[in-house]
Amino acid sequence: MVRNSYGLTGERGELTRQLIAIQRQRGTVYAIDGSVTSGLAPHLSAGCDSGGITGSSLEQLKRKQQALEPGSRITDVTVSGKPAYKATYSSAKEGGPAVDGLTVRVPISADRYCFLQIEAAKGGLPAQAGKIAESFELA
Repeated sequence: MVRNSYGLTGERGELTRQLIAIQRQRGTVYAIDGSVTSGLAPHLSAGCDSGGITGSSLEQLKRKQQALEPGSRITDVTVSGKPAYKATYSSAKEGGPAVDGLTVRVPISADRYCFLQIEAAKGGLPAQAGKIAESFELA
């Protein structure tokens, strides 16, 4: 199920694996709850990335969040003294299970941002997800 959630299967599987390899080279980390033995295990990713053609201003990141997850509930927060946002959402990934998610994104320059993202099966977001998000800091 984690493979489905990350899009590692199906027609876009190879592209997704290539994108994850690029993120890994940039220092993105991934963690999966190994205690979950069936269904979709809660998983976390954190790192920094380029805003690409859409940019990385706070407003641009919020617009992108709403475009990718239209039902997102966005809250302004501060991360390491910088303006950021936290978004919670529920969605059905293409070809995968329905998920609940929480993400924090903080612009660090005009074209880069750092992020924390936690996802789990619908209704399975760990209670400590909020505490994890609050602990997110820039190194």
